[in-house]
Amino acid sequence: MDSDKMKEKMNKEIVAGEILLELKGLRERLTVLEQQLEVFVAQEQQRVESLERKVCEAESVADAAVAELDDSSEVKAQVLESRRKAPTDGRLISDLRRAIGLNDRFRFRKDLFRGDEKLMNDTIDALDQMSSLNEAMSYVNKNFEWDEDNETMRYLMDMLRRRFPD
Repeated sequence: MDSDKMKEKMNKEIVAGEILLELKGLRERLTVLEQQLEVFVAQEQQRVESLERKVCEAESVADAAVAELDDSSEVKAQVLESRRKAPTDGRLISDLRRAIGLNDRFRFRKDLFRGDEKLMNDTIDALDQMSSLNEAMSYVNKNFEWDEDNETMRYLMDMLRRRFPD
């Protein structure tokens, strides 16, 4: 009987050792996959940032072209009216801070927050934490006296509508 128990114990140790080796191999593969995922995420983030920069550059070029038009220009009036009426983008926004590009940050800070970056960041964070468009609009109306005809304010309001679509 001692021989049988000894064999059984050795078999269990062998199986346990095989399981440990397999587990070690799985951990190593998991580490490699995590590293590959980090590289992929970093590359995608760079791609998104590059696309955002290109969009901002295109918007700047478009804004400059519109600004160069004579104020009485029918084209300028049509462009400004279309911007006033139509949302800038139909995509939903899940994170307001990430949705605001570099050019928009400069524009918001200058036009809405009197150059106060801390106030702008605090406001964006607060708005992002709101649970509804009504709550966000109440916050804005309570804390700011923005001109409703201000194009930058309308743009931010459009972003809030996309952040809180219901």
